[in-house]
Amino acid sequence: MPRGIFCFTLLLAAATGVVAQPPARLAPLPPGWTSEHDDEDGYRPPAPIAGIYGHGFTNPHELAPGVGERALCQGDEAVQAAFAERAGSYATEFWFYATPSEGVMFRRSFEWDARRPCAGPPRYLYELHRAYIADGMIHSFEQDDSGDASQARTAPFGTTSREYSGEFSPLHNLMARGWEPRRGRRQNRRILGLEAQCWSVGGLVWSNICLSRSHGPTYGMILETAAGDDEREMFHLSFDALDPHARIDGRLFELDRRWRRPSQELTPP
Repeated sequence: MPRGIFCFTLLLAAATGVVAQPPARLAPLPPGWTSEHDDEDGYRPPAPIAGIYGHGFTNPHELAPGVGERALCQGDEAVQAAFAERAGSYATEFWFYATPSEGVMFRRSFEWDARRPCAGPPRYLYELHRAYIADGMIHSFEQDDSGDASQARTAPFGTTSREYSGEFSPLHNLMARGWEPRRGRRQNRRILGLEAQCWSVGGLVWSNICLSRSHGPTYGMILETAAGDDEREMFHLSFDALDPHARIDGRLFELDRRWRRPSQELTPP
């Protein structure tokens, strides 16, 4: 394009208030992970995909053992108590990517190891989970470094397991839609800019869960949930970043791409 026409086009766009915007950035990938693909002749990475991106934290059902119940690490009881207090702040971190029919979740969890000294650096367990929806069912499984998958867990799209069931899979339940809690006091909230409806149950055993009521990709999705008893919180899931209209790296949805976990010993966040 001649320079004069190019400048005139810019002036016209400014005068009419229509100015080209830079393309939105891709949703971030989980740090430290690497991947590889069988680079056949003519391979081209897939284009970015529109979907949901979220980052957040959850704590697993496998609660840390109490000091004295069994060894947490190598050291005396005082050292183990200090270790347990420090490790208790390491919630499981997750990165969530989803389209209407597929979901991917990377997770990083604190790993207990009675064979390691209490004074050593923390170790983490890294996981990659996938889910897809077909014929009204959610099929979810875990993939290892070689790309091999565990046996799939299957359940209807409109159901989710409860926090105390021991079957609460974060990825599976974030993909589920079209259900509501059967009881609890209702209230409306805003969570990360989204309209939400929450159900709270009090008492010695309590729980609360919030579902998105913002029309669009997240409608019906869990935005926040927690459960516990009169002594402690036993489960929670929450986001600190959530983009319902994200641009997602298409490589995340390639089943034949092998993702390799970071080094297990990292500086804690």
